[in-house]
Parts: sequence; C-alpha cells; structure tokens
Amino acid sequence: MALTPAEKKEIITKFGASASDTGSPEAQVALLSKRIEQVTEHLQTNKHDHHNRRGLLLLVGRRRRILQYLAKTDIERYRAIIDKLDWSSVVAYGFIKVDFHIKAVGFDRRSIL
Repeated sequence: MALTPAEKKEIITKFGASASDTGSPEAQVALLSKRIEQVTEHLQTNKHDHHNRRGLLLLVGRRRRILQYLAKTDIERYRAIIDKLDWSSVVAYGFIKVDFHIKAVGFDRRSIL
C-alpha cells in the first residue's frame, strides 16, 4: 500500500528541484497526492475500513496545509504545481483559506474525497 522507492524517486525527480529534493512543497504535495490516490482506491473496495479513512483525511489535511503555505508565500509556484498536477481550479481553490476571498460556487469539502 505504501509508495515503493522507485515510485517515490520518479515523483521526486518530476516535481522536485533536483533528484534528491524531498523537502520542497511541490515534491511533498506530489507525494501526498499519489498516496491519497492509493488510499482512495483501497477505500473504494474496502468501504468499512474506517482506520484508513481517518488516515486519508489526515493526508488530505496535510496536503491542504502545504498548499495554503505555498499560496501564501509564492503564488506562482502554487499555480505551477496546480497546473503540473492537472487539477481543476475549483478543486485547487478549495484548498485556499477564505482569507484569500476565493470561493468556489457550490464547493463541498466532501466532494473531493
């Protein structure tokens, strides 16, 4: 269920500044997104696995906080990672706090899970 070292290396080289850059927000968001995809796929077949559902919510929250940090500090890098991950603007803007005055019409937090 966890990411294999080969998958991690591939993601880090694609999204990080260098091949060993694991600390940049872009690399962290990409790794968390891949992990979220895996857990979501697991939960589709195992609907009553509430422990992994809680873990999924923690991963989504961690990714949201990293994206908020990136949007506050460097909006261009934030937009670049959103484009690189091919996320729609409605989903991406759902991660930004209300302080930014960006609201998606009809946005529901449960719709991204």
